[in-house]
Amino acid sequence: MHFNKERKKKVFLVGIGLIGISLCLGYLYQKYKPTILQKRVINLINISEVSEEFMDNYFKEYSKLTTEDKDNMLIVISKKKITEGYGATKIIEGPNNNYYLVYPDMASKKNAIDELKKESSVLTVSENHKSEFFDNDNNESLYNSWGIKATGLDNASKMVGEIEANAVTVAILDTGCDMELFNKYYSGKIEETHNAIDEDDTMYDNFGHGTHIAGTIAEGTPDNVKIIPVKISDGAWLYETDIVNGINWVVYYDKADVINMSFGGYEFEFEDTFTAEYQAIESGKQKNIISVAAAGNDSMSEGSYPAAFDNTISISSVDANLELSAFSNYGSTITFAAPGGGIKSILSSNAILANGEDGDDEHEIMGGTSMATPHAVAAVAILKSFDKDLTLDNTIKLLKDHAVDLGEKGFDEYYGYGLINFNGVVTCTDNIKSCDEFNMFKILKPTAMTISEPTFTNYNYGSINNLLDTTVSFTEQDGYDYEKKLWELDDITITGYDPYSSEKQNVTIKYLDLETTFEVQNPDNYESGWEYQLIGDKYYISGYIDNNMGVNIIYFPETIDGFVMSGVGFKDEDSNYTSFS
Repeated sequence: MHFNKERKKKVFLVGIGLIGISLCLGYLYQKYKPTILQKRVINLINISEVSEEFMDNYFKEYSKLTTEDKDNMLIVISKKKITEGYGATKIIEGPNNNYYLVYPDMASKKNAIDELKKESSVLTVSENHKSEFFDNDNNESLYNSWGIKATGLDNASKMVGEIEANAVTVAILDTGCDMELFNKYYSGKIEETHNAIDEDDTMYDNFGHGTHIAGTIAEGTPDNVKIIPVKISDGAWLYETDIVNGINWVVYYDKADVINMSFGGYEFEFEDTFTAEYQAIESGKQKNIISVAAAGNDSMSEGSYPAAFDNTISISSVDANLELSAFSNYGSTITFAAPGGGIKSILSSNAILANGEDGDDEHEIMGGTSMATPHAVAAVAILKSFDKDLTLDNTIKLLKDHAVDLGEKGFDEYYGYGLINFNGVVTCTDNIKSCDEFNMFKILKPTAMTISEPTFTNYNYGSINNLLDTTVSFTEQDGYDYEKKLWELDDITITGYDPYSSEKQNVTIKYLDLETTFEVQNPDNYESGWEYQLIGDKYYISGYIDNNMGVNIIYFPETIDGFVMSGVGFKDEDSNYTSFS
């Protein structure tokens, strides 16, 4: 029998009993929810096709908008050009078939929404949502650069020094940057600056948030990584159109490889999550510009955008004990965790956020998923130092391969795939034969494998899961020894095991190029953990009883009691049938 982790389904046990079918279906819905609307909106992305004259006019006209204009604005994505009508006093055409319609007051704006939604050429209409920066006064204690060391960014920066590194640029969409203070500590790290909200394209930071983030990225990256502060706000709040304008500048002019987004909002609804902000990020993704966003600071599972979009890397926060920060959001959209509690970085004494409690008027300790995000951004920039062509999926896979698993085994809603990590990672060089698929880092392959004879404290009759808690010992190429459970291994092959027999058996496990055989004898116990139903002419697994085994990862068998299973499903009391395979 061959068991591949890709075929394995992770389920949560409800109490001691049945599989949470509804939770699984909810997960599948969340994972595969892209709709026809989303695809249509993505198909209207044209930022790479428009002229420089068009973009110059768009940026010029946008810079003239006032706060009142942005409050009384609708964002429309339309297949047909909009030049007048709908009661708007001003219309700005942007890339990706975006139109900003400005109204004289809130009432006029509200009246126009219904009129616009009636137009067949209009795909989406949304108000100019506001987002906020995810920081707080979190002075847990003074950990000078603890996040850099916890993620191994210092080690990774040294690795970049061993190769012919690419020039990489990080755009920080934020409140700007205190240039005098930044250059005092990190001279030579600024590539250029851009003010996306003022006609006067000067760089400053009265709020301090962007400066603090820029310091963390500068601290955690080698010299080949440069920074572009892109000012999109002058305070704690920012408009969706400001965000879009900043992203459009980065994407159209190919200014950066990675974007830091330490902000978010909750105003989006499902039908309008694929509007201007999503499109702008997607247009960057199409150029392999990786957007990394903060998950939010409200200690809840509700998705904050842009982090909850499927085209960003979403970052939750951990404290110095590598536990989820009390303020951090969580949920199914989290991709990774990074240090965000008690982070020290540069912040000028006249910034609004500064309180000077650490006795240094040029540094400040802050906390938030805002502070976690730049650690992840620095990690992505380091990966781009090796390979500029890495896609979003490539980047997530590489980070996942080296992440430190926190919380439940595997993906979980608090830490995603784990803590961003480069500690212990070794650069792939010419004298190392075993390298990852990107020819970037060394793969430590085991040279020996031994399996301890399983002891069945708890047992489910007829279940392969009985073997999965068995301990496997490995010795790697460098002599390092470690242990894993069978259920933690990808692509294992198990042959010779009959979960229905109580006779002694010789079971063979094959993993990578290693193979070992051990003796197994199942207990004389006939209590099965499987429940199944005959629906029509096919059998479906309808439940799983734990029987005190305590597993949270199970393999679904192809046959139970001699009956071939067609998948997982059930028929409820109202004869409604639900299934997934």
